[in-house]
Amino acid sequence: MKNKLVIVVWRDTRTEDDWHPKGMVEDLIPAWVRSVGWLVHEDRERIVISSMISDGGMYGHTESIPAGCVEDIIEIVVTDTGPEDKFWVTGKI
Repeated sequence: MKNKLVIVVWRDTRTEDDWHPKGMVEDLIPAWVRSVGWLVHEDRERIVISSMISDGGMYGHTESIPAGCVEDIIEIVVTDTGPEDKFWVTGKI
């Protein structure tokens, strides 16, 4: 199976490490995150992407994202049909 290149849009926790009164932390909201990588696995529980795949089929910089936190998965289509042998990326961003 050939891995798809994707952008995963998801919500992540946000942490405030210092001590603050309630009024300063009650409005703390989760962060919107965009992660880019090769789709390794997708099921009801998680999305797994890696930013690197070696010639030998090894995966590096791998991220497992809880499926319940994912808002969208956008496939990036890479083609080599552009002028001067440049790569063109198409997809909804």
